[in-house]
Amino acid sequence: TMAAMIIREETKALMAQWRLSLGRRASSSLAGSLKNVKPQQASAKAPAATQQRNLQNVTISSSSGPSMPFPPTMLREAPVQGQQATTTTAKPASLVACTAVNAGKQVELEFADGSRYEVHASWLKDSNPCNKGADFYRTSASDVWKLRDYTVSQVSPVQGGRQLEVVYETSAGARHTDVFEAQWLHAFAPFVGKALNSLATRAPEIKGTGSLFKDLYQRRKPWMNDVEMPTFDAATLAESEEEQIKFLETMICPGICLIKGVGTPERLEREFAGKPIEDLVYKLV
Repeated sequence: TMAAMIIREETKALMAQWRLSLGRRASSSLAGSLKNVKPQQASAKAPAATQQRNLQNVTISSSSGPSMPFPPTMLREAPVQGQQATTTTAKPASLVACTAVNAGKQVELEFADGSRYEVHASWLKDSNPCNKGADFYRTSASDVWKLRDYTVSQVSPVQGGRQLEVVYETSAGARHTDVFEAQWLHAFAPFVGKALNSLATRAPEIKGTGSLFKDLYQRRKPWMNDVEMPTFDAATLAESEEEQIKFLETMICPGICLIKGVGTPERLEREFAGKPIEDLVYKLV
């Protein structure tokens, strides 16, 4: 019946309190009697007294409940509190493993949360935060042309997995080292990396962003051989903001223009042939 169940539960609670009270009384009583025993007598009657005292001290200091070796049946319901063991675990963004693959063109990253990604070595070299200046612009736009010349020859976690050290090597044999924060890599990997297991998920599509030229893109039309070529003057383009805006819009629709007065290259090799237009672009940005 319900009444019998209630009485049974109350009896269990009273028995637990009684066991706890009895254990504490017996512990304090025995501790008091040990104080009256001389060290020599204790040693004679119990050769391992010193060891036992040490064990008692350890037990008492590490537990706030009854510390004497009572039968388990007396203490099975007594609330005994002890120190919790502390363990040090790696942060989810810490690196636990990494390796260069595909002749150093990609790097595989494994984080402490179990996720694994593959990222391009060229992306690592291009996206290093050290490449930006104080105004958050790239310190050297021309470095983009050099990205394919870099491959990863060595990669390893450092600082206990908090950082990634990447050693690059160029086709000419030059070596260069970059260091990345693991937390930074962990944040970007879902957006730019290839997921290698189920724990490495692709980031959701970023919404709410757009282009100032969205309307122009929707209205653009392909140009034919009868197109009326838009024309710009290099000197005016370098100085006039209105001309620069018009130039950007023209490059979307119709997508072609002629810039006069750019200058003549010194040589016709690729690095030199585009130097005059490159100098003009640097004046604009």
